[in-house]
Amino acid sequence: MKKKHSLIYGVGINDANYVVKQSNNGVRTYCKYYSDWMSMLQRGYSSLWKNKYPSYKDVYVVEAWHTFSTFREWVISYENRFGIDANFYHLDKDLILPRNTTYGPEFCAYVDSPTNKCIGISQVKSGNLPFGVYFERCSGKYKAQIKDYSKNQTNLGRYDTAEEAHRVWQKAKHRVLKDIANKQFDFRVKSGILIRVDTLMEDYKRGIETKYI
Repeated sequence: MKKKHSLIYGVGINDANYVVKQSNNGVRTYCKYYSDWMSMLQRGYSSLWKNKYPSYKDVYVVEAWHTFSTFREWVISYENRFGIDANFYHLDKDLILPRNTTYGPEFCAYVDSPTNKCIGISQVKSGNLPFGVYFERCSGKYKAQIKDYSKNQTNLGRYDTAEEAHRVWQKAKHRVLKDIANKQFDFRVKSGILIRVDTLMEDYKRGIETKYI
């Protein structure tokens, strides 16, 4: 009798009809589809992951994608639609819809590493300071910094207040995101990034801090 596999993270069904993980000279490698599927389930259902990364506390995966073959079928369809190889891209759930917490076909997409990192870096603050602002002890000033699509980091100057530095960052980030939006092959991702572009400009015009990108 064939051994029944246990559910992965309590929900996942691995119904692959091929070997999804192999070992070569002690190095274990996974099928890209399977690796992305496992990572997605971990973010949605691992209590250890959610405790370590509280921002994932409300994240979950649509029921259809609990089954590996269904998720794999969607990825292959996505690859064919846009002429890409998922091995060179990252699965993303909240570029199309900011703050989205659901992994599913409606709001998931594959994006390149520069796009993924350039958007993600904006969600990391320096202590209680606004995005893009760092306090430089040696000068006693607030420094504004930004990374562009090519991962180049640019210093935007030093300012007397964090608010001044943040406003300079807002304008620079607006330009960077607009450039990134125009590089996208998935129009849904482009639209999602342009939402952030509009938010940045609106915050800048109103003179308020941008609290989410």
